[in-house]
Amino acid sequence: MIKEKLKESFDNEEERHPKTTFWPSDSETPFFSLWHAFKNSKKTPPPIARQLIWDVGERVENAVIERLKDSVEQAQARIEIEREGVQITGNCDAIMKSGAVLEVKSMHGYAHNKELKNSKPKTSYLKQLCIYLDGLEREKGILFHVDKGSGYQYEFEVEQAGERIYKCGNIVIDLNEVYKRYADFKAKYLDPGVEPPLDFDAKWQVEWSPYYDLIINHKDYPALYKKLTKK
Repeated sequence: MIKEKLKESFDNEEERHPKTTFWPSDSETPFFSLWHAFKNSKKTPPPIARQLIWDVGERVENAVIERLKDSVEQAQARIEIEREGVQITGNCDAIMKSGAVLEVKSMHGYAHNKELKNSKPKTSYLKQLCIYLDGLEREKGILFHVDKGSGYQYEFEVEQAGERIYKCGNIVIDLNEVYKRYADFKAKYLDPGVEPPLDFDAKWQVEWSPYYDLIINHKDYPALYKKLTKK
């Protein structure tokens, strides 16, 4: 009974953020998925277990911001910028009273923890934070990770190192490359209405794509599957 009610709840959930602009989180999204997001294509409903985990993660992230409220200058600070002829909009988690921009990410699993312990946060998350820094004209940011299973935390500082260039430890993020990627996608695929090829580099990108059904039913999927399973 409860499982059925959960399924009904997720099935009836409306899209909260219809896509009309590029988002800071799009920096490494495969073009195929990005194109279908702009086209409002039908999504493949993810398993209920995965949706519940996402809900838990969102609540963990919100709890961090709530606990930090006395140190926060502004929560959900919005950016609306144009770079390389591309409109980019989004909301960071918070601007701290120290002036740093904070982005909170929940995660879980051995592989994620191993990477973070080795000071290797996902570059897509760093790029997202750096776009907020650029849009808000701030020089320092903090990427804060929380394991939603154990509560263990990781903190990474990001600082501007040049014109739209940022550093996090030994990792360098060049937003000029990110904005060029957005512009290239817009000019080559979005504006002319041309569907991109299946540009997936790993099986997890296919399995976690909201357009999973479109991918596996694509005429080029057999070749993609063969390529990915060889890795």
